Amino acid sequence: MHQSVKRAAAILRGELQSTWTLEKTADEHLLLAKLTGQLKYTDDLTFPGMLVGAALRRSITSCPSFKVDTTDAEKMPGVVRVLTAKDVPGKNRLVCLFETNPFL
Repeated sequence: MHQSVKRAAAILRGELQSTWTLEKTADEHLLLAKLTGQLKYTDDLTFPGMLVGAALRRSITSCPSFKVDTTDAEKMPGVVRVLTAKDVPGKNRLVCLFETNPFL
């Protein structure tokens, strides 16, 4: 990666000519855009009417279940909906992370 950054910088300064062709991989084509911050990543994308979500998980997975008061969150500007474990159908577990880490 270090050599790639040096090469891309040299191309940007005009010291080297880019030899990338259409046959090269997509990563090589996107390297300059990535290094200069011009490439849009998923987090950079926005769409009309787009909503953003956030998850709150309990900090101690072995603690007993407790009630979550969502009153303050529901009153915050821009909040469209607050979901809790009651809104998650089926078994309430994050199997991909920790099987004992339920959503609140």
